[in-house]
Amino acid sequence: PKVNRKIFGDVKGLDEIDKISSDYKGDPASALLEVLDSEQNYHFTDNFLEVPFDLSNVVFITTANNYDEIPYPLLDRMEIISLSGYVMEEKLEIAKRHLLPKVRSEHGLSEQELIIEDDFIKKIITGYTHEAGVRQLDRVLCKIARKVAVQLENPKDENVNEFVLTDKLILKFLGSPKSYDTLLPAEPNVGTGIGLAWTSTGGDVLLIQAVKMSGSGKLELTGNLGDIFKESAENALSHIKSRAKHYGLDKL
Repeated sequence: PKVNRKIFGDVKGLDEIDKISSDYKGDPASALLEVLDSEQNYHFTDNFLEVPFDLSNVVFITTANNYDEIPYPLLDRMEIISLSGYVMEEKLEIAKRHLLPKVRSEHGLSEQELIIEDDFIKKIITGYTHEAGVRQLDRVLCKIARKVAVQLENPKDENVNEFVLTDKLILKFLGSPKSYDTLLPAEPNVGTGIGLAWTSTGGDVLLIQAVKMSGSGKLELTGNLGDIFKESAENALSHIKSRAKHYGLDKL
């Protein structure tokens, strides 16, 4: 990045810092505690080279997909700048302006030989990728380009000199969709609530279903739920119990 070095000094980047792990060879997180601490990194000594370094004028910029996985002592030495993932419209423009031209060039295809309309780019994004960025989208477009290049090189029909992507071709090249949009009910259903979920790959809509049955009265939660979601379910049950008379329910 272009920065004023008179103010910041050198700038160094550390990518995917949430993926660091410790083993018998050492603990990178412990070393980074000293490296990223401006109070003590002016005399940092590399144990491998055995050479001291003055890192007090170095600004470290790190990236992570999920900062919850970064050890807290290390996270405490950082200033967090959250960047939201791309929305559909942004992914569409990135694909049209950057990804598709790059993919065509890498696979020796002209713009006329591989034509993908906006509606089909959206179908690829929603049906075959689930991410905050566009890395998987790039892979899917490359997969389509490879199959198109092979069929243009060895055509079954000699008159075929271009491919306009269609629903039929998407299924042929990519198979069935890997993900589907959640179909929200048109009307409120008894026992079904709508929730929002956040993950490192973006947000999603959830249908939360509850079923009443005979038993001991214990709340049973199914699915891969986090602690916050479980606590929310317990709070909902506590609220219903405290307001049972108001809702005309038998004692729970």
